[in-house]
Amino acid sequence: MFDLLAEVENEMRDNIFSRDSPPYFHMHADSTDTLGVGGEMVLVWNKTQLNNQKFIEDNSRMIWIHGLLYLLLVLLFFVLKSECSKVDLSGIRTFQFFNHFVRYPYVSALIFGLFLSFWIYQNRPVILNEQLMLLTTIPIVALLSGLYRSVFRLALLTVGVLFFMEQIQYFISGHAVLQRNLMMLESVTGLIISVYLSIPKSGFIPQERTKNWLLVKLFPLIPLLFLFAIYQNIQGSVQFSRMIISVLIKCSTVGVVLYSVVMFVQGFVELVVASEFGKKIHTVRDKSELLMRWSKLILGVWAVYTFFKVLLNQMRLDVSFMLWWNEAMEYGWEFGDASLTIGTLVDFILILIVFTVIANVSRHLLETELLPRFNMKKGVPMAIGVVVRYSILVLGFFMAVAAAGINLDKLGFLAGALGVGIGFGLQNVVNNFVSGLILVFERPIHIDDVITAGETEGIVKEVGIRASKI
Repeated sequence: MFDLLAEVENEMRDNIFSRDSPPYFHMHADSTDTLGVGGEMVLVWNKTQLNNQKFIEDNSRMIWIHGLLYLLLVLLFFVLKSECSKVDLSGIRTFQFFNHFVRYPYVSALIFGLFLSFWIYQNRPVILNEQLMLLTTIPIVALLSGLYRSVFRLALLTVGVLFFMEQIQYFISGHAVLQRNLMMLESVTGLIISVYLSIPKSGFIPQERTKNWLLVKLFPLIPLLFLFAIYQNIQGSVQFSRMIISVLIKCSTVGVVLYSVVMFVQGFVELVVASEFGKKIHTVRDKSELLMRWSKLILGVWAVYTFFKVLLNQMRLDVSFMLWWNEAMEYGWEFGDASLTIGTLVDFILILIVFTVIANVSRHLLETELLPRFNMKKGVPMAIGVVVRYSILVLGFFMAVAAAGINLDKLGFLAGALGVGIGFGLQNVVNNFVSGLILVFERPIHIDDVITAGETEGIVKEVGIRASKI
């Protein structure tokens, strides 16, 4: 399947780099066109509406659920709006962004409701994807325009206008002359605005220099690419010019949307940490900095992945990249009857990392959030948390080994060898481990107990299976 898609993709790329139309100043209208621009736009619009209507009929139940989700989002944003008035985080940039959005609950709920459409509905028509993206972009640009000053407002409005012009291409696909004129208008508009924003006097680059250094470094390429698109359109390489314009406009639009989502979620985390509700949760109160760092890391990885995926799709490289990735993951080495590939090694490491995070989070939640609320004896929540943590780690290890393609039956030899090694060289480690189990289950000492060993006196901070901290 991938091979067939790769062949189609390669053929499309070969056609893109070819001169497929007459030069711009020698083009002429198609004499066989009898519908006219307006007629064809109406025809395409009616066909699109029929496809959308069929899609709605096939997903009627999910649309009702989606509508209910929108009402819940509206209610949620009204609650968030009320909570924002109770905290003072005016000096935090992400919270300012978040607070600006929740001032308009209906619009913000609409944005996130439309954004959820990309996960809720499967097998969407291509034109519906573009319409959803347009409907998501318009309110985001409108809200962002009220948040930033004039130069940023100009950049945002330019992205919105260019993206809207890009959508018109779907309705005039049969009019090559009009399409090329519209492409020329998009290129010239993008060139003028990007050149203006590149001038230090505009204030765009100096402001972004301390915030988004990558954008500052790559921004000079944008006017050059728009200029190259104009040149390709003039000489007759229309498909190549269209690809350049599509990459610039759609990637800019997706970048604005992803930036808005990341800033909004980070602001939401700031609100949770500073709110009265967050202060009542031990995990949020004690691990607020760690929570902020992890949320920022996860959101950043997700945004980069999504942007990179869109970029590859617009450049007609997504299928080729998947083929290359699969081949890279299948590269490996043979060790007798056993084999190791990069893919299995990556799976092994990822599973270990995921289960380690789950184990640590589960222990912390059990010890500090859930079990203490049941009035258990002192030390019992800690003991249960330790047992759960090590159980999850052991489960994760076996799943990682299975994912790596290692037969679990062959681990019997490893267990025997490990037993011999323990008998000779790891006696102290085993003694400490057994002692830790005794301390965890019998609970002769508890956290915050004061103990004395010889001339050393201290307070117990943590009782673990491998080691305890005083």
